[in-house]
Amino acid sequence: KTVADLVNAVSNGDVNKFIQELGLKYYNTPAKLQPLMDWTGYDLAMLLAYNSWEGPNNVTISITNLDQFWDLYKLAYGTHILNSPRIYTAETWNFYLVNKRVKVEIPDPVTGLDSFLAARTIEANLAKLTINSTPEGASIYIDGVYKGKTPLNVNLMPGDHSLELTLENYTNVTKQITLSPGQNLTITISLTPKFGYLTVYSKPSGAEVYVDGHAIGTTPLTGYAISTGEHTIKLSKDGYHDYTETVLINPGETKEVHATLVEKKGTLHISSIPEGASVYIDGNYMGKTPQTLQVLPGTHIVTIAMEDYQNYTTTITVGAGESKTISPTLQPVFGYLSLTTEPSSAKVYIDGSYVGETPLDMYKLHTGSHTLKIIKEGYQNYTKIVSITSGKTTTLNVKLTELKPTSGSGITGQTTTTSSSKTSSSSSTTSSATTTTSSPPSSTSPSSTTPVNSSSSSSSKLPYALGAIIILALIGGIAAKARGGKKPSETPPKPEATQGKHPVQGRMESPTPQQRTTQPQSYHHDFPSALLSRYEPLEFLGEGGFAKVFKVKRKKDGKVVALKIPRIDEKTSKTFLREVSTWLQLDHPNIVRLYDADILPVPHLEMEYVEGFELNGKTLRDLEKYPKPVDESTALRLVRGIAEGLKHAHSKGIYHRDLKPQNVLLKSDLTPKITDWGLAKIGTMSSSRSVFGYTPLYAAPEHLMPSKYGHTDARTDIYQLGVMFYELLTGRLPFEGYTYEEVFGKITDENYKPKKPSEINPELAKYDGIFERLLAKRKEDRYQSVDEFLGELEKLEETERQRAELESEVEELKKTLSRSISALKKSTTAEEIKKNRRMVVETLGKLALAYAQLNNKAELLNTLNDLKFYTSQNIEDLGKAIETVEMLIKEDLPVSEDFIERLKVLIHNIRREEYL
Repeated sequence: KTVADLVNAVSNGDVNKFIQELGLKYYNTPAKLQPLMDWTGYDLAMLLAYNSWEGPNNVTISITNLDQFWDLYKLAYGTHILNSPRIYTAETWNFYLVNKRVKVEIPDPVTGLDSFLAARTIEANLAKLTINSTPEGASIYIDGVYKGKTPLNVNLMPGDHSLELTLENYTNVTKQITLSPGQNLTITISLTPKFGYLTVYSKPSGAEVYVDGHAIGTTPLTGYAISTGEHTIKLSKDGYHDYTETVLINPGETKEVHATLVEKKGTLHISSIPEGASVYIDGNYMGKTPQTLQVLPGTHIVTIAMEDYQNYTTTITVGAGESKTISPTLQPVFGYLSLTTEPSSAKVYIDGSYVGETPLDMYKLHTGSHTLKIIKEGYQNYTKIVSITSGKTTTLNVKLTELKPTSGSGITGQTTTTSSSKTSSSSSTTSSATTTTSSPPSSTSPSSTTPVNSSSSSSSKLPYALGAIIILALIGGIAAKARGGKKPSETPPKPEATQGKHPVQGRMESPTPQQRTTQPQSYHHDFPSALLSRYEPLEFLGEGGFAKVFKVKRKKDGKVVALKIPRIDEKTSKTFLREVSTWLQLDHPNIVRLYDADILPVPHLEMEYVEGFELNGKTLRDLEKYPKPVDESTALRLVRGIAEGLKHAHSKGIYHRDLKPQNVLLKSDLTPKITDWGLAKIGTMSSSRSVFGYTPLYAAPEHLMPSKYGHTDARTDIYQLGVMFYELLTGRLPFEGYTYEEVFGKITDENYKPKKPSEINPELAKYDGIFERLLAKRKEDRYQSVDEFLGELEKLEETERQRAELESEVEELKKTLSRSISALKKSTTAEEIKKNRRMVVETLGKLALAYAQLNNKAELLNTLNDLKFYTSQNIEDLGKAIETVEMLIKEDLPVSEDFIERLKVLIHNIRREEYL
């Protein structure tokens, strides 16, 4: 049967009367009831069971409120009576909380109106409920069904009901009510806000914390009670950029904010005249001018250096966000000499070294005084002290005095010529030469400047002296011819000074006969004579098993350089140039520059002269001579410099393979410079070296046992850098022994480990992990690049900085704790006691975490024991933490990160007790 059949049975088809008779409240118009007219009792039962059903004519109906449900129940009840006249039981569980069961007895086969109306008697009088909340807008659920938002008026069936109010960021409220038929009840509920907790850490600590614009304290801030929902967190600290983050606080949960503050940097604009000078800030190479650099706020030492110019050094203070400019004009350490003579083509010697023939144009010389000598055959020698001014040109125009024969003797006299000079920065000014004439020279010394007595007795002896000279000349000529040589007059005499007259284009310059052959004090007899035409030896610097090294002056421009003369045999010389050619590619402040390399006329290397470091009145030219151990700061400065040089070389695929202190030269400011690139292989090939070609004490395992450890590469340099670093810090080598075999065995034995730095000096414990990798026997276990190693040093430096901040924070917290305990003892009211007790617990918690991070187990244990007096709910967990710390002390184990994280949770829970 359908609803239409029921309408016919109840009201003879009158729909309005049917609605009135059944008291329908939802389907209360013919139009609303129309979609159900073709629905059967089965369709209505399914709709009631599933709350939504597709009935006849593809019409889907869903139940949305209680009035609709009750109307449908009535229609379903009626259609079932029509379908099967019988005793029918209607269960009303979904309508009445009292769970009444209505039993309607309908005599069979009567289905008339009187019988059906019996079903209507189950409907009772409704109650009216008014619900308010503070604040308004809370969602209302009655018996689990959403009804709307407060304030709300609703009609309910009499009986028991469950009422629930929910509002975001407030605690849900659930209430049970009982309503009587026709009752009017008003309920007002105050909602309690929900809270979470906020913990804020910053690096560095001490930053002011703002929540939604309100200051709440400084970092580290732990367990701050805060309402749930979104909040804007801002951290502010002088000298650092503000840090901002939006956080979502959930009820009862702790939100942690970890902020790394970015320090505001200053800007340095650095230029120089001329450009291309090297820039160093606090000893670190930063590139070449012009440069714009970001630097940390504070005071910095800036050095601008350029070859042939005086170093420019200044101290500059830059504030956060401040911009400053440094733009010096570098002062040259050289000037120029322009020289002309009348007549020209005279030989010119400066400080005893031949430099060329006149005219000389803009010949570069170091500043200061120099001895100038001009020699031309047939003219009086000219000598003068000239002063060279930085960056300026000294100009001389010298008129030489011709030697004229003396009457009756044919012997020439001598004239000494002097000239004044004028110095200018932009143009040369030539002064006239002034000539003075002396008495005729001795007949035996034609060029002597000593006057000869012109008395008659002397003149009478001249024929005899002249005859003796002719006879000696004849004898010398015969002897020379017998030897197949030239006449004595054609034999090149020895130079007048070691640093003076050298071969020029295949011949020697001839000094005047009376000049003595002298040598400078620094002259070394092993300096190759074949190189005297190119270099003036200034100082013998030293020698090793492979080469001798001299400080020399390059004659073509007067530049002071170092000259290395290797001892290599014919076999080695064939590969000499090939092996050192890679060195010519390297240009870095921490690498010695190689200017030239040649095997002719003898194998030699011309390189940058490194002046050495002055210490206690002694010049230390290389790292081997530097006393060890050194302080950490110096060790790190030296190692970083060497590492930067290696990094540059490795970027070009060039490896040293023989790093050792002797191969690290020192500048006057202690800048390290790596030398002898490419010489390891040459040393191996040379018969004058050991079969290994490197120093065994600094050798890597792959040097000694390539069959086991593979061939050398960039990681070999990193290993040898590690050996030098170890020696700088500890004053000892990682692998030592009385014999070569003992050292060899320790280096190649995979199970032999060197002493940790901390075993030599406990303060070096922080480096233990670094050396475990630097000195790993297997290359794959080492740092794989110099960058990786430098990054590890930066991390270590950051850790040490954080540790210093923590130690400073601990001192402040100890003061705060002392004040808080004192205030707690003086508290007189419950509110004061509560406030000061919270402060004590807060400070003890921060101290415990700081001690844990510092691995200060003794103070951590004391602080946790103090906390026992301020907790009851967490006393068991606190006891376990104390037991753990006691075990760490007993076993000498470090505080782990896992323990610190669990300790944070425990301290947070203890703090929460103070707010409950």
